[in-house]
Amino acid sequence: MIKAPRRERKRRTTRRERRLREVRAVRWEAAFLGAVQADFARHGVNVIARIREEKPEAYLKLVASVLPKDLSAATGGVDDLSDEQIIDRIRALDAAIRPLLSLRKRAGGLRKRVPPAKR
Repeated sequence: MIKAPRRERKRRTTRRERRLREVRAVRWEAAFLGAVQADFARHGVNVIARIREEKPEAYLKLVASVLPKDLSAATGGVDDLSDEQIIDRIRALDAAIRPLLSLRKRAGGLRKRVPPAKR
């Protein structure tokens, strides 16, 4: 009679091994995010502008990926506000945005074309 091979038991990982694995993962994650941050600082704005102009569907996907999953919860519960409170919020946002818009107009307009990134 042929016996089936004996299953070998998996060795349990020790706390030290699990901790080392976690530390390596954190270091890798920090290095990766640092590289992405440096790349974005160098090329980010231009690349995003190119994506918006050349591939609007990819731009929309990017925007949707960074928005909160439940956008209605992130807006602050407008449904619970009275009409007067909503009007006050709109006026406050308008007052906050106007200086930024006037700065952009003085800087050359809102639709300034960004040259393609060098390869």
